Amino acid sequence: MNELRKIAYIKLIQSLLSCPSGKQVKILSAHPELIDEGLVEMMRVVAEMTGEQGQRNAGWLRNLAGKIETANYSLPRLQTKLAADTLLQQGLQQYQQSQYPRAFQSLQRCLALYQTIGDKARMATAWRVLGDIEQRRGNWDEAERLFRQSLQLSTELGDRCGMATSWGQLGDIEQRRGNWDEAERLFRQSLQLSTELGDRKGIATSWRVLGDIEQRRGNWDEAERLYQQSLELRIELDDRSGMASSWASLGDIQRNWGNWDEAERLYQQSLALRIELDDRSGMASSWASLGDIQRNWGNWDEADHLYRQSLKLSTKLGERSSIANSWGQLGNIEKLRGNWDEAERLFRQSLELSTELGEPFSMANSWGQLGDIQRFRGNWDEAEHLYRQYLEVMTKLGERFGIATSWGVLGNIEKLRGNWDEAERLFRQSLELSTNLGERSRMATAWGELGDIEKLRGNWDEAERLFRQSLELSTNLGDKSGMGDSYNDLAIVHTHFNQIPEAIAAWRKGLAVCPPNRFPLEALELGRSLGNTAFDIEEWETAIEGYEAAIEAVETLCSFTDSYTEKQKRREAEISVYEKLVQACIHAEEIGKALASVERSKSRNLIELLVNANLEPTGNIPEEMRQELDRLRREVTAKQRILESLDNPLNSNLVSDTDFGQRRSESPNFNPTAIETIREQYIAAKQALNALLDRLKAYDPNFTLTQRVEPIQFSEIQGLIDEKTALIEWYLTRDRIYAFVVTGGDGKISHWESTPTQYTDLQQLCQTYLDAYFSNKSQWKTDLDGFLQRLSDILDLPQLIARIPSDYRQLILIPYRDLHLFPLHALAINRATAPHYLCDRFPDGVKYAPSCQFLQVSQRNQKSESQNRFFAIQNPTGDLTYADLEVEAIFPAFHPNASCLTRQQATKLALSQHPYEADFRSAEYLHFAGHGGFNFTNPLDSFLVLAGAVAGGENNSGRDPERFVSWRKGESVELEKCYTLGELFELNLPYCRLVILSACETGLIGVSPDLEEYMSLGLGFLYAGAQNVICSLWAVNDLSTAILMVKLYEELQTQSSVSQALNQAQQWMRSVTKRALIQWLDELSLEKEVKDSLRKNLPRLGLKPPEYRPFEDRHHWAAFCAIGI
Repeated sequence: MNELRKIAYIKLIQSLLSCPSGKQVKILSAHPELIDEGLVEMMRVVAEMTGEQGQRNAGWLRNLAGKIETANYSLPRLQTKLAADTLLQQGLQQYQQSQYPRAFQSLQRCLALYQTIGDKARMATAWRVLGDIEQRRGNWDEAERLFRQSLQLSTELGDRCGMATSWGQLGDIEQRRGNWDEAERLFRQSLQLSTELGDRKGIATSWRVLGDIEQRRGNWDEAERLYQQSLELRIELDDRSGMASSWASLGDIQRNWGNWDEAERLYQQSLALRIELDDRSGMASSWASLGDIQRNWGNWDEADHLYRQSLKLSTKLGERSSIANSWGQLGNIEKLRGNWDEAERLFRQSLELSTELGEPFSMANSWGQLGDIQRFRGNWDEAEHLYRQYLEVMTKLGERFGIATSWGVLGNIEKLRGNWDEAERLFRQSLELSTNLGERSRMATAWGELGDIEKLRGNWDEAERLFRQSLELSTNLGDKSGMGDSYNDLAIVHTHFNQIPEAIAAWRKGLAVCPPNRFPLEALELGRSLGNTAFDIEEWETAIEGYEAAIEAVETLCSFTDSYTEKQKRREAEISVYEKLVQACIHAEEIGKALASVERSKSRNLIELLVNANLEPTGNIPEEMRQELDRLRREVTAKQRILESLDNPLNSNLVSDTDFGQRRSESPNFNPTAIETIREQYIAAKQALNALLDRLKAYDPNFTLTQRVEPIQFSEIQGLIDEKTALIEWYLTRDRIYAFVVTGGDGKISHWESTPTQYTDLQQLCQTYLDAYFSNKSQWKTDLDGFLQRLSDILDLPQLIARIPSDYRQLILIPYRDLHLFPLHALAINRATAPHYLCDRFPDGVKYAPSCQFLQVSQRNQKSESQNRFFAIQNPTGDLTYADLEVEAIFPAFHPNASCLTRQQATKLALSQHPYEADFRSAEYLHFAGHGGFNFTNPLDSFLVLAGAVAGGENNSGRDPERFVSWRKGESVELEKCYTLGELFELNLPYCRLVILSACETGLIGVSPDLEEYMSLGLGFLYAGAQNVICSLWAVNDLSTAILMVKLYEELQTQSSVSQALNQAQQWMRSVTKRALIQWLDELSLEKEVKDSLRKNLPRLGLKPPEYRPFEDRHHWAAFCAIGI
């Protein structure tokens, strides 16, 4: 090298060292003649000299020299190399930040550039990282292909560090596939080479992954040793990401051993460091692990929250294997909550994705979880099939923990089948393997199962020994669920030995560690058993204690599901607990508590709906968002209830005839197309509601759509009634009728209890009553007085009324189940020729309510101002002459604040359009005069017929069966053009004081043989916001209904309450004579045309004497009752 060229090299190097970042290529481009081997040699000499002088530029200079050499001294190739290196660094940084889609793009771009210039070392690096991303996505075949390409190139280059890394990555793939022997072989190759190279970080990584293999095999001691080695080396290297991974792995070991406190500490350590490092993939993993701990402790809501955090982040990162695991974990929570359908859905999602990914371990877990669902449902053959699939995979993988679990569950299935010897064999296999593994939680379970076998065989001493072993180990583990099960088992043993105090003590200990709000499944069993045992020995206070714990557990289980049907099923499954609690309270002479206990079983879904409908987020929330929340909440509620009712109809085959001139209709059902439309609308509304809730979090982070509704206490019931008001609430068990009488002022309570014969008589009466009603309406009318007299006798009504002071002015009636069918206010309380009815006894009227708690909730929402806004829907079908006259007679009293949709105008569409929508929704008095009908099979399909819903004509064969259903003879009805009860749940009537449903069967409810859940057309308006509803209990007569309604509105002008006005109107109806009726018509402030029309339509009175009472019979006036406050 001559001196001049040497000087030129040095000047160029100095220019490169002093130029701004990114300008190096431009400087080199100005001196192409100097870019050769000499420049590279001189750059390294200068780097060596500056290195000795401690200059920071030495490394940069060596790096640039290497790049020029790699580019074969070609300036264009060097430009490509520098651009590729920039993209590689960008991709690696994005990968570290879990920005996998961006990293993938950057790495693909740099790979293409490296391939252009033939930079094999960097190509191998890019393939390795791309493989990692594909592995995280679950694309294992593609990941393996990329890892093998990288390995091949590293081998060709003699890059032993790269080879070690690739072997480790290929080992990860085999581990995912369940090929643990092959994975171990690859990991050991990687470890050996890392050891030869002195690559301590690689050594630490190898130890950790080898620990994973040993953990899978159930060799937890060896796994812990390897994890500890890895952690120590990572701490020494200050490899913080590796330290976080090691802590998480050690947490897994502690969790497997049942040391949940220590496991949580390690997981929290790992999470804190991963958050600091912004390792989002690691954060998702830590949240899932912490969710497992909370699940083991019985904190299901917190576990659910953590799993959902993990799922959300894994979804964002596109980590499909983690997504599948999260679905499985969330399924476990739903399984524990008893939501088996939802659990099954999540398990199947997990299985589908795991199958797509080819993850045998995860697939097997899903099979096992689905097997649990089938086992709980009693489908033992299907459960066994799924668990044998699970066992087969676990055996193939050598996953001993899974094998032990499989044997335990298969043993449980054999126990349920009564194959005790085979069950014992499987339990002992599971116990032996769990003992070898040191898996103490599984050991405790196995001892408990073996104790069950001995108990079934009658070997009570041996059973007790095993249950105590199980309890001791569960206690050491802090496994409260296991402790609760063991205490229950031991209590049963004590009961067998007649050691009742010891049994009661054991159940109480179980409830202490498994409170109903955290361990509802265990607490339900413990509380029920405690209550039943105490009930049998007549220790009433202890029985109350047990049953109250059991019912609280039921309510906790109900809070875990949004399904109204499922809530009702869970309550009905424990009907005996509710009944026995009431009976125990009565035996203990705690009558007030007995009534409060009755309330816990009455219309709980209705109460929760009413309370939750008024929940509002806090903060300065725009009014339009509040309105949208109310609209979407009501729409979701309505459509969910409709869909559930269609999937779960009541077991009733009641059908009915239709009499012209009566305001009733046979109840059709939705057609399949309409059902699918409702389902689509529900999904869309649910999505919109969830999106709105996300937006509301910015104002109120703690807002939720539901809250736990606490049961009403007797002291609160006493506060509901005025000084001169009394309340009677009935309750039906499976063999008795109970009635509770509460008087205002003094707050006294008494109860009445029927004989079993009276209960049987009531059931027979109800069936006879309904049979007559549906088969022969004329005969039913004739027999109505007899039916009601029989009911009065069965209920001992005169005796009940005698308990109420004679100066009391108002009565509140709260029927139960079958009693809602009858006009209790019209029952006779004497046997005189001119009977004295219950409503005669109370001048301020008789009103009804679904429950005391309904009254409490409704009283909180009383309306204040009044402008007497009136809206009427008048005779939409055009075939009810008196309905027209009725509205025309009532309308002037509210002028000018009155609005009306008449006949063919009264369509469902018109009610949702200007100007009638505003009038409808802002009305204080809402009047419907038309056809209605109750559907006993699907109460939510009960309906009010609107204009356009009826299609006349004798021949319906040409109509689309997907839209029209048979209605009455010669006609069809399109249910979508009616207003159904299900759709009423969407309404919001914030100003409404009174809804009058002048139609048929608007007050009937579905009759359930178990717990009551109040469901009527009147309920729909109460939920919508109406304070009071007047509705009917049968197919009412058009003429007498019209006259009653006109008189009712007349009374409303002067009476202080709706019930008082209805009472006065009904008393007038039954006592009015022909002469008085005509005089009344003459005195009405109606237009002459309306009066003439009414007189003309009373031809059947022409031959009757002046003192004839045309509406004296109860079928004319007693159908209507007032519900509300």
